Amino acid sequence: MALVQELNPNVDVQLLIATHSPLVMGSVETVFNADHDKWLDLDLSATGDPAIEAELLKLEKDLQNQKFSRRAAVQWDKRLRTLLGESHPYWSRWRTFVDLKRWAL
Repeated sequence: MALVQELNPNVDVQLLIATHSPLVMGSVETVFNADHDKWLDLDLSATGDPAIEAELLKLEKDLQNQKFSRRAAVQWDKRLRTLLGESHPYWSRWRTFVDLKRWAL
């Protein structure tokens, strides 16, 4: 965005950026202006499936248990791989949880 302004500060330019990376969105936080910028979250994966949502609720309940173990995480990881597509938003939460525990699955 800075490059466009540097090339010609008198031009109004519209940029459309598509990404799966939260780092890209994080990098524009300082220049994002809600008055004229728009964030479109296009979730084209199969979400809202009651069976998947029920499984994720079970997992969230299990994660609250202080005795949740690496062994349980391995079992849940296998289950999640059968339930969720690669781009499902829950993967970010799951990977963060596993990384914080320093578990290699």
